[in-house]
Amino acid sequence: MRWRYSGTNWEGRKWTASEAVAKLGTQVDAAQPIGHATDGTVAGKAHDQVNPSSDHRPHPFSGPGIVRAIDIGVNPGDPLAENLRLNEDPRIKYVIHQGRTFSGVDSSMPFVWRDYDGPNPHDTHIHVSVLTTADNNTSEWNIEGGDDMASSAQKMWVDFAFNAMPNEFKGDPNFWYNLAEADAQWDTAFRPALSKGAQALFKNQLKRNDTVKLV
Repeated sequence: MRWRYSGTNWEGRKWTASEAVAKLGTQVDAAQPIGHATDGTVAGKAHDQVNPSSDHRPHPFSGPGIVRAIDIGVNPGDPLAENLRLNEDPRIKYVIHQGRTFSGVDSSMPFVWRDYDGPNPHDTHIHVSVLTTADNNTSEWNIEGGDDMASSAQKMWVDFAFNAMPNEFKGDPNFWYNLAEADAQWDTAFRPALSKGAQALFKNQLKRNDTVKLV
């Protein structure tokens, strides 16, 4: 089991995870049972001292409480954060991943990525906080991708990149299939990697040509 869903925290307080958090963790664990160092539910002492009002700390802040957050360790290119945004689960309070965040239905801009200015960009894991109204909600989460949002030209580039440039492109190509054409990540991540990979391919081709000439 990758996560704890009940126990006693560093303060000696008893806690349980929100049912929504436990359900999400159980589903992710079944789909990807290999754990990550950044997996977590309840916070330790150091985290609570820096973030005393975090959803990782049992609420209320005295006596028994409920943890309403989960950190899910992921590999680069993992589509889970984007899948959660696209599927718009009403239990989500907010999600943080790779220097960006989006809020759920209780916000003025629901399920829209925004820059995250916190000290931890959450590059190696996804933080998911759930609403208090989801404490007893045990329904299934949709953690799979929605309909492909990339254009046919984008998909062609994705297929080419992952097949021809394995050093620059790792992870799940479906992450890129599920990005709308105007998504900033095409310009900030995909295109630079594509350019770097193309330069490497060109240099390798020159080396092969030189080898042929010398024979």
